[in-house]
Amino acid sequence: MRKYVLSALTALVVLSPSAFTPKTALASATQSPASSIVLSLNTTSTQAIVGRSSAVGDFNTEVASPAKATYAAGRLKAAQDTLARAGLKTEFAAEYLAAQDRTGTPWQLIASVHMIETGQSGTTTVASYAGAQGPMQFLPSTYRAYALDGNGDGRSNIYDASDAILTGANYLRAGGAARGDYHSAVFNYNHAEWYVTKVMSVAHRLGLK
Repeated sequence: MRKYVLSALTALVVLSPSAFTPKTALASATQSPASSIVLSLNTTSTQAIVGRSSAVGDFNTEVASPAKATYAAGRLKAAQDTLARAGLKTEFAAEYLAAQDRTGTPWQLIASVHMIETGQSGTTTVASYAGAQGPMQFLPSTYRAYALDGNGDGRSNIYDASDAILTGANYLRAGGAARGDYHSAVFNYNHAEWYVTKVMSVAHRLGLK
């Protein structure tokens, strides 16, 4: 009997929401030998940065139902088809959708910035004339301010596509994308009207209204 009681208590501890409560979003910045920006994160949560309600966490202990799995697969396929029709790469569709879910920035806008910045590069060590780096072309100082962990390894690397895409979405959110002010969000990303025009042209091809 004691054995079963202990097992039950253990299960309660494991499934307790407090065990998954995010503590802090950003801890410290370090440089890798290749001069990339790699930020050590305590959790993958966006709550401290994007201000999400504590009732909506990034850690979900609920087992996905078949219906949810089917919906997720269908949603991913729809995004991939939309990207393909617009002539864009489909390999980052899951990252775009995940970034939208965590920041509120439309995935079409995220993909468009990624396209205009680096042609949807998966990783790049080439810096722009202004010093911007990585797949989403961030200045290191800006990346540090908005960095999020996109691949769950506890760090945010400016050259990692998953990290950079999520961080780019967070930066667009801060500029107004989550509330529908796409012009301001894109202009905040790169202060040039021609840049806004190019990004929004791609976004509209992807169905962003």
